[in-house]
Amino acid sequence: LRTKEQLGYVVFSGVRSGSTTYGFRFLIQSEKTCQYLESRIEGFLSGYADTLENISDADFESHKRSLVIKRLEKLKNLDQESGRHWNQICNEYFDFELAQQDAAHVKQLTKSDMIDFFEQYINPASPARAKIAVYLVAQATSDVSTKQISELVKTLDISADRASQAATDLQARLSAAGHDEEKEIKGLRNYLLHELNVAESKIDTAVEAWKALSKKKNGTVELDQDQEPPSLNGSKRVLIGNVRDFKAGLAATAGARPAKDLGEFEDLDSKL
Repeated sequence: LRTKEQLGYVVFSGVRSGSTTYGFRFLIQSEKTCQYLESRIEGFLSGYADTLENISDADFESHKRSLVIKRLEKLKNLDQESGRHWNQICNEYFDFELAQQDAAHVKQLTKSDMIDFFEQYINPASPARAKIAVYLVAQATSDVSTKQISELVKTLDISADRASQAATDLQARLSAAGHDEEKEIKGLRNYLLHELNVAESKIDTAVEAWKALSKKKNGTVELDQDQEPPSLNGSKRVLIGNVRDFKAGLAATAGARPAKDLGEFEDLDSKL
């Protein structure tokens, strides 16, 4: 997704863990549209089913060994050790031997286990798969380029002297835009008509071009339903408008419970 499709400079994936849930996430920072990025992630996951199926047993075992070594790697300093223990205290599982247990479970994994897991929880075509897509769109962008302003000025059909001043004035108007579009457009029309003496037949075209540049400059994004990636498992996409209301409608899962009796960690003897 990063090196071949060049979706963006920041492209990574990893586990997203909660108190009682686990997920696998992709995070991409890009200039491309959110819908396009989501569709490429879906395409990658659909194609990865074949990649996982065709991996050799030797390569699979090699990946397992690497993961076991990583989980059992000796902590380098006190900060890493305290961080690992504190995470277990905060998540209320108190599972201080999780790394050793993970390594033991990985050793028992088979290729068919991984394929079954992928097909059920990750493959876009799985009816049991659940996904949430978060679109984070910048509310402001850099100023519109001089070239784009020049293209707009060319449509006004004015003299070279006035064109130079018009480019400066329009750039200033765009920099200040984004508060009251109706008032800004009215002021723009008056400016084009009375100060630049632009023909009325060209003003409407210029205003529409200015609107497009203003939206781009201010990061205005409208989600296009036609650009949404198709659902491969028959599920219907739901737009979450209010996060609080959405969470309030979800069923609560069982809370976290300690992996062991906390009495095992008690040390009540006094120390001198």
